[in-house]
Amino acid sequence: MWPRVGGTTTVRGGWRLPYFVPWAEVVEWNPPGTALPGAACSFTLRGYVYRIATADCPGCPEDEYVPLPPTQMRFGFTVLGRVDRPPTVALLAPAAGDTLAPGDTLTVRWAATDPDEVTTVEVDLVQSGRPPLALARVAAGTGAAGVTVPCGAWPGGGALRVTAYDEHGTQRDQAWADAALQVRAATCNGGADAALRFAPNPFHGTLRISGPAGTRVAIFDLSGRRRHAAVLDGGGAFTWDGRDDSGRPVAPGLYFARAGSATRLTKLVRIE
Repeated sequence: MWPRVGGTTTVRGGWRLPYFVPWAEVVEWNPPGTALPGAACSFTLRGYVYRIATADCPGCPEDEYVPLPPTQMRFGFTVLGRVDRPPTVALLAPAAGDTLAPGDTLTVRWAATDPDEVTTVEVDLVQSGRPPLALARVAAGTGAAGVTVPCGAWPGGGALRVTAYDEHGTQRDQAWADAALQVRAATCNGGADAALRFAPNPFHGTLRISGPAGTRVAIFDLSGRRRHAAVLDGGGAFTWDGRDDSGRPVAPGLYFARAGSATRLTKLVRIE
């Protein structure tokens, strides 16, 4: 970082200019990796004016401060280099004012930019007095995501929120855009089997699946890829810990459960 003073005069580090021009220095600098984890990097700049001892300087100007008295001095600093600004995001679809019901599917579209790079975009259903319901989390550049209003949506007003993240260094800048909507009371469509129960849904951590003992339940992601399969035990229950068949945690988002060879699906929402 170079503090720039006196018009185009530039100083770097502790190098000092002659007394007759303004002088500034970098007093403290905490580069990335030396600050506390999660803390922003910081620096301190200091500027100086000089006072001339006129009694010992015959012929010196009557104004004993150089270049100006402290009450008239203003130091401006220009930091040259990369500047990390929050992203900007615009919600293109759906339009504000839509009315939806649990189980409805829709396509969300957005435009997100950043001076550096947008790394992640999240889509949530936000309702007053309730935790946000995560609908999708996608990589930057996608521009659209298909989502389903979860069964946990509360009837009444709310908003569809698209949040763009710029995960830069120790910072995680974000910006979001909302589209107001109404959620009407409805029961989620169908199910893998009328006798199967999924609780809680949406779920965080674990999901308990209960029903007739011996029922085989398969869980799929939005692409149709099977992520986990299990058979309900003798007690007619199984607890899914949100991991796939290989033991890796699946990402938050929308999944579907199917019992045996049934054609009907139950929507499951895993949240962070």
